[in-house]
Amino acid sequence: MLGCEVSSIRLEGQRASVELASRAGSELGSRSREVDVIHADAVVVAAGYGSLPLLERPGLRLPLHPLRLADRA
Repeated sequence: MLGCEVSSIRLEGQRASVELASRAGSELGSRSREVDVIHADAVVVAAGYGSLPLLERPGLRLPLHPLRLADRA
């Protein structure tokens, strides 16, 4: 789903729903405001610095702490 971003994660019992919306400024975003929903038993969140705000929306609090690793030359 290129040109989309996760706008929301919802928890429904033992399943998760992920809402995908067109990115602002993308070709798809200018044509449509539709939201696709994907249902799954598990979701992997790899949104970098955006992971915590995304997970806090459905009430999940995870002990994630950003780290900056020094470049070793």
